[in-house]
Amino acid sequence: MWVRVTEIRGNRYRGVLDNAPAHLGALRLGDTVEFEERHIIDTEFEDTEPDIVEKYLPRCFVTRRVLYDGVKAGYLYREEPEEEHDSGWRIMAGDETDEYMDESANIFYVSLGAVLNEDDSFLSLLNASPGAAFTRDPQTGEFKADA
Repeated sequence: MWVRVTEIRGNRYRGVLDNAPAHLGALRLGDTVEFEERHIIDTEFEDTEPDIVEKYLPRCFVTRRVLYDGVKAGYLYREEPEEEHDSGWRIMAGDETDEYMDESANIFYVSLGAVLNEDDSFLSLLNASPGAAFTRDPQTGEFKADA
């Protein structure tokens, strides 16, 4: 969808649809829409920031519980990447057993973007250096750095 932006408030945008979306029947040309910066894929202007698609292409290991079962990430850590396209991130629900982790069908090697589509609650942590580890506090839902 193309949107002509009419208002910017921090990370939030408001604009008018400049085309007719083919697969979203509820939206029409000229409708007002609101969205966040993370929803922007491209602009007609030269970007000063790196391409957001490229930013989230590096891969990570993630468990089935987070990627497909709808469980929020509860434990994640970053190690030195194993190869060129590896981000180094390892993302889990946090309640997986050793037996679960030993089953290869429960572990996936996918782009960070694929995981963020399911759970983006840890987006602010992705710039952490290798060696960083985080656990979600079950009371607050906030991530705490492991000591």
